Amino acid sequence: MGVHGDSRSSPSLHLADSRSSVFSRLSKGAGVPASDAASAKGDFAADPAGAHATGSSLRTFFNILSLAIGVSLLQLAYTVRQSGWFGISFIPLAAMVALLNSMVTTRLIYLKPGGGRIANYHDIGFEAFGKLGYYTISVFNIVNIIGTTGIYVILASNNTAVLLAQVGVHISARILMIACTAVMCVPTLFSKTFADTLLVSLIGTMTSVIVTVVVVVMACMFPIRDGDLHVGNSTVHVGATAHHAVLPGGFSMALSSVTFAYVGSTIVPHLEASMRRPEKFNAVFGSALVVIAAVYMVTAATGYWAYGDRTLSPITQNFPKSKWDTAVGCPTGSRPSAVC
Repeated sequence: MGVHGDSRSSPSLHLADSRSSVFSRLSKGAGVPASDAASAKGDFAADPAGAHATGSSLRTFFNILSLAIGVSLLQLAYTVRQSGWFGISFIPLAAMVALLNSMVTTRLIYLKPGGGRIANYHDIGFEAFGKLGYYTISVFNIVNIIGTTGIYVILASNNTAVLLAQVGVHISARILMIACTAVMCVPTLFSKTFADTLLVSLIGTMTSVIVTVVVVVMACMFPIRDGDLHVGNSTVHVGATAHHAVLPGGFSMALSSVTFAYVGSTIVPHLEASMRRPEKFNAVFGSALVVIAAVYMVTAATGYWAYGDRTLSPITQNFPKSKWDTAVGCPTGSRPSAVC
């Protein structure tokens, strides 16, 4: 893992000057006017990411939706169980934090001493803190990518194994982990930038919509009422449920779970670099966050309303058992192809 040569050799780049320049300009509220963003795009035309930036605003919008809305969708009702109805407020709060992160990041990437554009988070670390910042952020970034992808692979393979078992096909979850990883990596291998992943993003977004509709409909059709779960002509007694307004003891776990649901915000520099008109990125990112927060809030509220303190994670475990409830969990656990 090395530091890009231009960052080392630039005559105007001295560590102390770099720190003061970056932080002073940020503290003065230096924005990214459309003209500056456009000129910066031209300045780093030698960079493959900048030279081939062809992504439209709509394409970036779908990329963000596909990256953010995933398996976390199925656990948000459980986070409300942990924190009470008050926990739903964490969803828009985390969205605002993600938007603030985007706004600060897009300012920083255009504050490179001498002009040009900073490519990613670890290069921001280098410009601000030298090698220590570069390697520290690189380590956290690698851990984040491996951990996030690993969670999705495990969930996707386990759900797929259960689904196949219900139709008489028994395949080891470990083998399915390898298969899921291969499937997830295929789009990445054939896509140079996020601008090339429109089809994958559309599939991911459609999957999220379908899963959201299924979860909301199932929760409304089969809620626990008066301690009973009614399925067709059958009634299963599962015990009384309770709903709480505030459970402070669960705030920390609930907030961390909701924050994980916005994991796509960690690749802001790459998303912004893929756009033809990067000056529109924050507006696109903010619009996507509004949609994501709305989907999360509807799913979380419906699930907790239906099952109260008996809500499980993922919420499909509360539904009447069939092959369909497991099928809902498979697509949401197998879509972070752009992270692979």
